[in-house]
Amino acid sequence: MPLTRHLKKSDTWENHGHHVNVDYTPDHVMKSETFKDRTNYDPGSSLSPSPSSGKVRREPSLGQDELNRRVEAFIKKFNDEMRLQRQESLNQYMEMINRGAH
Repeated sequence: MPLTRHLKKSDTWENHGHHVNVDYTPDHVMKSETFKDRTNYDPGSSLSPSPSSGKVRREPSLGQDELNRRVEAFIKKFNDEMRLQRQESLNQYMEMINRGAH
């Protein structure tokens, strides 16, 4: 047996020693079994129905001033959160240093 052996995915993927016949294909497969289009779509059989029933909620366009206000508020909030994280990290570091000194 060569050192580097070529394996098919079917030989390695979760078979746990069981042989899987990868060459088996049924004689006849209906398109409806393999392809979901609008003609055979059953909304009741979907795995995760969307709570909004497919409609997208759109907000009205914002004016430039309102957009700038929201962007600035977002940036300020982000910077405040980063500042708080740095302060908490520094506090934890100081506690760790002080524990080692006593």
